[in-house]
Amino acid sequence: MFKGYIAAVVSPFKDNVLDKDGYSKYISWLVDSGINGIVVSGTTGESSALSRNEKINLINTSIETVNKRIPVIVGVGASNTQDVIRQLDDINQIDGIDAIMVVTPFYVKPNQKGIIEHYRMISEVSKFPIVIYNNPGRACVDIAPDTIVTIAKFNKIIALKEASPDLSRFTYLRKALGTNFSLLSGNDDTAPGAFAMGADGAISVSANIIPNLCSDMYKSFESADLKSFSEIRNKVFNIHKLMFKEPSPAPLKYALSLKGFITDEVRMPIMTLSDDTKRMIHDELLGLKLI
Repeated sequence: MFKGYIAAVVSPFKDNVLDKDGYSKYISWLVDSGINGIVVSGTTGESSALSRNEKINLINTSIETVNKRIPVIVGVGASNTQDVIRQLDDINQIDGIDAIMVVTPFYVKPNQKGIIEHYRMISEVSKFPIVIYNNPGRACVDIAPDTIVTIAKFNKIIALKEASPDLSRFTYLRKALGTNFSLLSGNDDTAPGAFAMGADGAISVSANIIPNLCSDMYKSFESADLKSFSEIRNKVFNIHKLMFKEPSPAPLKYALSLKGFITDEVRMPIMTLSDDTKRMIHDELLGLKLI
């Protein structure tokens, strides 16, 4: 079962080539900072801009660096089911992956029956457990709560990353799916509320730059230390907003560059940050004594 803060990690580039050394140092730091898992080649990892070989290299480097200390989840997605299955032809050959995270087919706007069949077909061919990823803001289609309950009955479906703004879904799904199914928030700014509504944790962008604070906040919630929880929640609120001040993952990559792990290089059509946003991120990290 997945719980706590899981970092949706970036894919670092240097002169348009994957920076594997920088990536390894960055991932090692996250593990040592108390993160409960990583998602590789997701939205934050610019998965749509990665080649097949780059994705495989990132997955293998992640597994080697993590060395079984925390779960490694691999992002998978496409606008049609057959493309996802073709991606699994590669991923199923890799040992050491703990789960795959499959986003709703984007752009084509399937109906609920099509979404159910999409996940059913993937569940039949995946070697690994599956995390459903519902992100209506990016996919332009929403998985209805009752549809999630149906999909959760399929073989290998073990968790949900829910990025809908409707926090009441967590309570509904917790009651419907029980305590052995992982419910994870996909939105940093509303994750604290999602915990109160039944979420087990969050797949997070902010956790990449404030892993200790995110980990401590979740531990405070688990131990019912609401004073500490509230203090940390308020402390990190600005970071959550700044990480999406401009298209992600540009803000996060800049923040990580200030830590000295990687460059802030992104791939088009994502662009590097404006000077104003850079200044805001720099000042916020300085205020939190993170740089």
